[in-house]
Amino acid sequence: MDETRPPEEWTEDRGGLRVSYPARGVVRTSANGIATVLGASRLVRWVDVAIAAGERPLVFHDWYDVTGYDPPVRRMLASWYTRVFHDVQGVYILSSNKIVSMGVSLVSIAMGNVIVSLKGRLDLDVALAAAIRAAQRAS
Repeated sequence: MDETRPPEEWTEDRGGLRVSYPARGVVRTSANGIATVLGASRLVRWVDVAIAAGERPLVFHDWYDVTGYDPPVRRMLASWYTRVFHDVQGVYILSSNKIVSMGVSLVSIAMGNVIVSLKGRLDLDVALAAAIRAAQRAS
């Protein structure tokens, strides 16, 4: 995984996504609007690249501004995560939308409660900063 890779941003009619590697072994996403299959596939690709590089990434999703998702997105991400959840250290998600939070909870329950749902921005910022510091110390 190349943590020097510049962040990528995509905008669609109904929303957008930004993905980055803030440190080795850390993937961060930030999304807004409606989550689509195209956006989810881009997110998957970034995490898959980290895994293929031999990392067990910590994945942080800032989905606070996501207002919903297309129905296939939850199934797609659940199926993908079922295949890779042993290859990631953890997944942390911040969401303010009740429908999105419910979808995240359903996937987490199906996986044995391995996804951490964060309650506020400060929780996300603290967890992400700790992960970045740990990755920098390990480098």
